[in-house]
Amino acid sequence: MTLLEWRSAFVPIRRQHAMHAFDILFCLHTRLARKGVAVMLRVCFPTFSLRSNFDSKAPRCESAVAWTIKSRFFLRWIGMLAAVGLMAATGAPVYAQGKSPAKQPPAKKSAEDAPRLIFAVNEGASGNVDAADIILRYNDLKEVIERAAGVSLTLVAVREVKVLRDSLQAGAFALALSRPVDNLAVAVRDYKYQPIVMAKESGQAFFVVPKDSAIKSIGELKGKRIVTPEQGSYMWHIVNAMLRDNKFADVDLERKTMRDQAAIGWSVNNGFFDAGVVASFSGIGRNWEKQGGRIIAKSRDVPVTPLIASPVFSAAQIDRTRKALVALNDTDAGQAMFKRFGISGFREAEAAPLIELLDWLGIKK
Repeated sequence: MTLLEWRSAFVPIRRQHAMHAFDILFCLHTRLARKGVAVMLRVCFPTFSLRSNFDSKAPRCESAVAWTIKSRFFLRWIGMLAAVGLMAATGAPVYAQGKSPAKQPPAKKSAEDAPRLIFAVNEGASGNVDAADIILRYNDLKEVIERAAGVSLTLVAVREVKVLRDSLQAGAFALALSRPVDNLAVAVRDYKYQPIVMAKESGQAFFVVPKDSAIKSIGELKGKRIVTPEQGSYMWHIVNAMLRDNKFADVDLERKTMRDQAAIGWSVNNGFFDAGVVASFSGIGRNWEKQGGRIIAKSRDVPVTPLIASPVFSAAQIDRTRKALVALNDTDAGQAMFKRFGISGFREAEAAPLIELLDWLGIKK
């Protein structure tokens, strides 16, 4: 027996027949990989726990460090038997040396077989929302884009800034929508993404203090304690640009960071810091003055919530998508979506304002 290659995908595997065979195959795969042998194991199986019968103390097979078999002779025969057992359990054909399978006509592809592109959504740290909230909130928008562009999309919630940044650099996201703009602007400038639309309104960074604070301007923050959004975030970059424009040095104030902006507001209100920075589009930013707090400084207007497309989208697809999304401004369904997103509507987006924003923020290539 020379090469047994099983190319079936998503073949149902009955647990009682296949669990031990796959257990041994997994360990064989690990052992050969360590010896530099290229092994491709194309098995898609239901999520159940597999454990070896040969060693009751063997680790679970989800672990990357599987138990190994030291005897090469035993390894060779066990590998062959495991392959035969797994194929027999699942109905996959087994071919002896020198024989080849009969050629089968190519299967017809249905519309459901078309590759699904990833649509990533990031709301930043302006509020506590989980992945389920994101999926429910933006699913209607996904469907509008699918109809306009003629594509199939998988909606993914991305919370971590580093994951968003690295995935955009790798071109892993076909579409990305993010309330914070900086990482998407970098993708437009450096990774050949194209802007489609963005929110009608602009955003700002608010320097906020409690209602009874004596601080009245950003210049009076020297020597004070402030708390800002986490390092590397959109608001963090805006704070840096504002402090630079107001001639602040690093030693002029004590600066701490927090991930969640609601926590920033709570910390300022309870006297842990003299001032804090929040986004105008966050819940705490929208309600700060309504709840009695004061805003002592505001940044310049900055764009928010752009939608960008990777090079896998053609110019025609981008144009159709842009028209469909702007048309939502005049529909009740569109207004209902925008209310969930926390914006008033979409407008056409261009690359130039995003690149100019990066210059002001000091984000270089």
